[in-house]
Amino acid sequence: MASALCSIALLVGCASMPEDLGRSEVDEMIRDSTGLEQLDRSSELSSVLERDLSIDSSVRIALLNNPQLRAKMAELGFGAADVYQAARIRNPILSASVFDSTEPGSRAQITFGVVASFTDLLTLGKRSRLAKAEYAALRQHVAHEAIVVVKNAQSSYHKYASAREI
Repeated sequence: MASALCSIALLVGCASMPEDLGRSEVDEMIRDSTGLEQLDRSSELSSVLERDLSIDSSVRIALLNNPQLRAKMAELGFGAADVYQAARIRNPILSASVFDSTEPGSRAQITFGVVASFTDLLTLGKRSRLAKAEYAALRQHVAHEAIVVVKNAQSSYHKYASAREI
């Protein structure tokens, strides 16, 4: 019984977090919706500001400097942590006890115990699927917020360019 429980715990307890916390999927959704090719969050803002203002540079500036979008991107990390936690079961508790009798001639009793949460095992699949679905919805929500920022930046750039021409 204990070996079966330990083997199930080892097999089921292996959960992984996405390396980039879902940012690549969000970037792909933004590319699909807006047609922007290279979204580079690691580029320095100063290198973008050194060039003349173009529609691409204005979008990059908006993506790099929007505090609401940065907060939404941070939520991706929390969502990934929720997925990781939902795919895990609590560690089993191992115990050992020694009962020494006061009666003369009696031997000490040694007991070993393993306590595991069977409800974690029963609900593991549902919790994991629910967390993954919520994480997918969160990625789409973050992508939507980023697309709104991109569209607003593009609209503002067009207003700027037309005002400059006038």
